Amino acid sequence: MRVGVLGGTFDPVHRGHVALARAALKCARLDLVLVVPAGEPPHRGQPKASADDRLEMCRLALAGEKRIEVSDIELRRPGASYTVDTLRGLQAERPGDELHLILGWDAARDLRSWKDWAEVLRRARLVIVDRPGLPGPKLEDLRESGINPSRTLICRQSTPDIRASDIRGRLARRQEEPAADRLEPPVAAYIRENHLYGGDMPESPELPSRQLAELLVSAAESKQAWDPMIIDLAGKTTMADYMVICDGETDRQLRAIAEEMIDQAREKRIRPLSASGLDAAAGWILLDFDSVLAHVFLPGERSYYDLETLWQAGSRHRRQRKTALEDEDNAIV
Repeated sequence: MRVGVLGGTFDPVHRGHVALARAALKCARLDLVLVVPAGEPPHRGQPKASADDRLEMCRLALAGEKRIEVSDIELRRPGASYTVDTLRGLQAERPGDELHLILGWDAARDLRSWKDWAEVLRRARLVIVDRPGLPGPKLEDLRESGINPSRTLICRQSTPDIRASDIRGRLARRQEEPAADRLEPPVAAYIRENHLYGGDMPESPELPSRQLAELLVSAAESKQAWDPMIIDLAGKTTMADYMVICDGETDRQLRAIAEEMIDQAREKRIRPLSASGLDAAAGWILLDFDSVLAHVFLPGERSYYDLETLWQAGSRHRRQRKTALEDEDNAIV
């Protein structure tokens, strides 16, 4: 059996997700698509809705689909929800099936940053579905991303341009009707009946996304961050509007930079949905402000992931590097 695997936080599941599953089912001639809600997404903040709520919303959204089912495999497994572990588990449960991992190009192009990405490609073929506003990949794009074209199917079928973050924002501002037209009716009813996304969302930012990104760059520069950069993600992904990247010399400096970003955003009544890596010497801190993602790296980690090349960076904010001693004197207060 040819089985598609469509993962995500589904926070909440919306009509774009349903259209993506249907497109892959038809385009790749799959027998079944498994929709897999993430338990603990490793590269993003924790979902706003609980695992049980997200699982139930997926089941409601897909109740009428004959060849699309919901799997709780990642919710049953403790710890971070890595795709490679999910594929291992599915192959153990379904040893005779051929797995096809369904991705948008915005996610597929970043595949080399995933845990055990080469094993992911060995365990599953790829089905890459076009995303709104983002040109689909060419053969050379696949090769540059480490993807084998012979094990990849490009699905040139458009899907609705819907963001879960936009739905959450509308619901937080009590704009239920504009949000409802992006959701399947049973999902909209479930959200309303269970009061999801309305009470614990961050306050609506006073700054547009671009200005928030510039504020974070300014905060990084005040702590002597190296080579701060803003990447405009418009038309490239739906996970955020902008990405801020910078690096520092030590883990201590990384924390100082990230904490200054949080403090300056808080002054504008904006707080991150999550802050990963603040309490560990991991060489990488990720702040998720929903519309803006901020990555604070040690130089080696920044070079390894090379997000600038991956996302074809547009605008840059640079400053001259000082000596290590000057940075150590000025960065930490």
